[in-house]
Order: sequence, then C-alpha cells, then structure tokens
Amino acid sequence: MVYLDVLLLTNFLTAYLLLLAAGALSGQRAPFARMLAGSALAALSALILFAPEQPYPVQVAYKAATALGITAAAFGWRSGRRLVTAACWYAALNIALAGAVLLVILRTGTRVADTANLTVYLRISPLLLLALSGACCAAVELGLRLFTRREVP
Repeated sequence: MVYLDVLLLTNFLTAYLLLLAAGALSGQRAPFARMLAGSALAALSALILFAPEQPYPVQVAYKAATALGITAAAFGWRSGRRLVTAACWYAALNIALAGAVLLVILRTGTRVADTANLTVYLRISPLLLLALSGACCAAVELGLRLFTRREVP
C-alpha cells in the first residue's frame, strides 16, 4: 500500500536535496522559492506511479521532460546549456540515489517494490531514503570542496 502523503513529502524533500547537489555541480544557485517550486514539481511527477503502464519511449520522454521541467522551475531558463547541464546532473543524481537504495535493499534482503513508468516505489523507510539523499548531497559538496582548484592569492 502506497500512502500518498508520504510519497509526496518524501519525494519533495529528496528532490530538494538533489536539486541542491545538481545546482552545486552545475555552478548554479536558485532562490529558496524556486527550489520549493522545483521540489513540488518533482513530488508531483512521482504520481506517474499510479498511471497505466506506458510504452517505453513515452516513459523515457516523460522522465526527460520532468527532469528539464524540474530544473527549469528551480534554476530558470537563462541559458539552454545551463538548463541541460543541471537537468543531466539532476538525472544522474537520481540514478545514483536509486543505486544506493537498491544496494541497501540487497544488503537488508527487502524484496518489495512497486514499479510503473520508470518510477520505482521501494517499501523502505522514508527516513532512510532522505538520509541517503542527504548523503548524496553531502558527498557532492565534499567532493566539490576537496577537488576544486583554488587560486593562489
């Protein structure tokens, strides 16, 4: 059983953290209100889980369109190149997070998942998902701080 409020809130918070990381990786900062808008759009995009199964090309197009829409809501349309860069980072971080969640599932032996239209609902604790999202965001921040060149004064 999927609880709609938990699904939306968890996806909202997860998207916020992933948008922070995507912004850091693409060199963009978004105002708080725009981050909330992007996160809300991401939460709503998860509702595709309840739609009838679509053909694979439609699923891929939906995922690409939502990634572009979410990052456009957060970072704006100033430059097409910057938008695509942020969307690609956001999608890559989503894939990395899904891999981390699957790793946890394989380690713990959980075998329950609902999938539809390239969307996966894993019956794990929302707190675990948020913790993994935070770890993903923290890893990006740490990596940027460690591997960014600093100019000599």
